Parts: sequence; C-alpha cells; structure tokens
Amino acid sequence: MGVVYRAWDPALACVVAIKLLSEDTIPDESARRQLYTEAQIASSLNHSNICKIKDVIEESGQAGIVMEYVEGQVLTQAIPANVGLPFDVVVEYGIQIADAVSHAHQRDVIHRDLKSGNVIVNSEGQIKLLDFGLSKIQRRSEVPSSLQNADTKESSDAIVAESRAFASWLRVLFRHDWVVYAKRPFGGPEHALRYLGAYTHRVAISNSRLVALSESHVTFRWRDSAHGNKKRLMTMPIDEFLRRFLLHLLPRGFVRIRNFGFLANRRRTKLLPLCFRLLQPSDQPATDAASPAALPTHTLRKCPLCGGPMQVVERLSAAQLLLRSPPHLIQCAA
Repeated sequence: MGVVYRAWDPALACVVAIKLLSEDTIPDESARRQLYTEAQIASSLNHSNICKIKDVIEESGQAGIVMEYVEGQVLTQAIPANVGLPFDVVVEYGIQIADAVSHAHQRDVIHRDLKSGNVIVNSEGQIKLLDFGLSKIQRRSEVPSSLQNADTKESSDAIVAESRAFASWLRVLFRHDWVVYAKRPFGGPEHALRYLGAYTHRVAISNSRLVALSESHVTFRWRDSAHGNKKRLMTMPIDEFLRRFLLHLLPRGFVRIRNFGFLANRRRTKLLPLCFRLLQPSDQPATDAASPAALPTHTLRKCPLCGGPMQVVERLSAAQLLLRSPPHLIQCAA
C-alpha cells in the first residue's frame, strides 16, 4: 500500500523516513484513512524496539507518515542463507521482538503482520519493529471472558475440555478478518530430508555424552557451534530432556539404518582400512588363469586309483546342480 523514502528534515536537522501512499492508491479514501489509523496507533506506542512516529504530512493530495530513519538491514536479509544465526543471537533478537510486542499488547494494539520483513536490525544489533498498517486496537472487553481468565494451564485445559466453552471461544475468532502469512516449510523438501537423514544412522544423543543423572536433572555434553565447536556441559530437568529427545525420533514408517560386520560403528575405523589394504592390487605380475600354474597346488583329495592329488577344475553351485536332469535310466537299459 505504501512506499518508504529516505529524506532530510530541515526543521529537525536529521534524516527521516517518509511513508507515502503508492500512486495507484492515492485516490482511494479508505487507504488514506488506513494510513492515518496506522500513524495514530504507532504514535501511541513508546518503546525502544518500535519505530517512532514523528509527524503526519499531506501535500497536494498526497498523505504520508514521517518516522525515524533506522540504519540497518531487514531481518530477512540479516539472516545468512543456508546457515542461519547463532543461537545466542536468535535468543537476543527474540527477546527484543517479544518486548516490543508485549508493550503493544499492554496498550491493546495487535500488530497482525509480524514477520521478518517488518523487523529491522540496526548496526548495534538493536531490533526495530515497524509497519503497523494492518494493526488493530483490540479492547479487553472484546476478548471472550473465558479467554481472559485463561491465565494458567489448568484453566486453558478446562476450556478445551468443555465443548460449549470451546465453541464460544472459537465463535468470537470467526468474527475477525485474519491476515494469513504462509511460507514454504524448511525452505523446501530437501531441507526436511536432510534433517531426517541426520538421524537415520545414529540416535539423537549417545550414552558417552551423558555425564550425570540425579533424581530430577540430567547433565550431558554438547557442542557449541557458535564458539568454535567447543564442548560444554548442560544440565536440564529430566522432563525437558526427554521432551527434546523424543523430538528426534524417526516418524512412523521410517527405519533406522544399522550396519553390521566390518561396517559396525565399533569396528569400522579399524576394519575399513584393513579391507581397503587387502583389496589393493598386488605389484606382482598376473598369471594366466588357463595355465597350470594358476591352478591351486594344495592337495584337496587324493585319487583312490593312482594316489595322486586331484585339482579343482570347475565349481558348481547348488542352483546348477538342481538344474541338471537325472540320467534317463529307461533309455540306458534299452
């Protein structure tokens, strides 16, 4: 609906951002009202992680919002492709976004378009939430009483268990116009297959990584990829440990790949190099398979007539023996 420009404010002597209506929506009166509503809602919020509104302007029939200019990147561009952000950075950004949304909710403001494209990260790593064009003021009196009292897990479970209470809770939700934002999960099917493939050959955590177990907590080793793959210790409640472990179980219909023999995990590092060494071609010249020297020289069985050693000329498999027909005894007798 709007286009954002970088501008200079001579009165304030600073750089600002101006959001104007696009050319195709300038004559639309509803778009103008929505722009003013966005300015009113955003100006009622005063938080360090929310972009501040400075003024509303109108010139030659064109309306616009003057807001602070944030030097940085959109969160979508700040996330490295196919790599992601370190865990501590994700937590820090998530806390700042949650603080901004919580501040808006305390003032009955619902953003309704919260996505990475509406979040900017400045050069100091500070989050700025912007674009309240689809936001709405939701008074507490408009929220169902059953939802207002659902402050604990027990009360929310009671709402779901009681059919009438749950139906009344859903009835109010159908009266609102929801903005649906959808994107491809995992970035495509290859990401889901790569994630599942990481657990087809091994378990989520091996016994060697378990360090200590008490009545209520589990301590285990983990690799911190954000700090040079350093090995660290983590302690968490048993329930949380089991919950995370069960998340990495293969879905129904998938079978874990297990190797035996020289490919078994315990003996693979020792036996695989030995197999490769034995399979390497010998430096000696190859002899002709048809020559008598190529035939085995060791004695398998002695001839009952002459006492000399017998040599293997041909080996017949069990299938070849079954394919041979028995001698025709009747014809022989004739």
